[in-house]
Amino acid sequence: MALKMQRGHRKLIVVLACSILVLGAAALAYGLRGSSTAPSTAPIHSPSPSVKKTTTNATFGLPQRLLIPKIKVDANITYMGLTKSGDMDVPPDLVNVGWYKYGAKPGDVGSAVIAGHLEGTKDLGVFIGLDKLQQGDVVEILNDRNETIEFTVREKRTYKQDERPNEIFNAADGSHLNLITCTGVWSNAQQRYSHRLVVFTDKK
Repeated sequence: MALKMQRGHRKLIVVLACSILVLGAAALAYGLRGSSTAPSTAPIHSPSPSVKKTTTNATFGLPQRLLIPKIKVDANITYMGLTKSGDMDVPPDLVNVGWYKYGAKPGDVGSAVIAGHLEGTKDLGVFIGLDKLQQGDVVEILNDRNETIEFTVREKRTYKQDERPNEIFNAADGSHLNLITCTGVWSNAQQRYSHRLVVFTDKK
């Protein structure tokens, strides 16, 4: 999928359209590689309005920081909403992560989704070590109520670029946090990686 440059970053090279995620019939395409200083803000095709707000009885506060001790991640969480065209926006830089704010909050019942860049044209991204996580590793969310919510890694899955997995957003059997970045082989012709990596975690 080709990505368009947004918000005046037309001088940057868009080097990845990494993820296509499906919630119901809607696709979500994610750009997870950007410039070393100002990554492109290529949009994401958003889930349809009928599947927004996956939780109705919210009990936890808004997420502020993501901590993954094993791979030394300590990142601010930005809230990813929708662009004027109805697409989901992406993290504005390499060092922070983006939470899809129209989905579940981390800790609430449902699947919260956080995405981060793998790398830029010069520098590494916040999720460069995501593939090193193993079952049982701890992921923490600090929210605006000073609560620390702990999750443990259940499994990792790799999806081809054109796959449309439902399980990333749809689980409602507990409290889940799913982390997304890109992986696989880089294609100069397509300007993207061949696969995306999703780490599925469950609340302790």
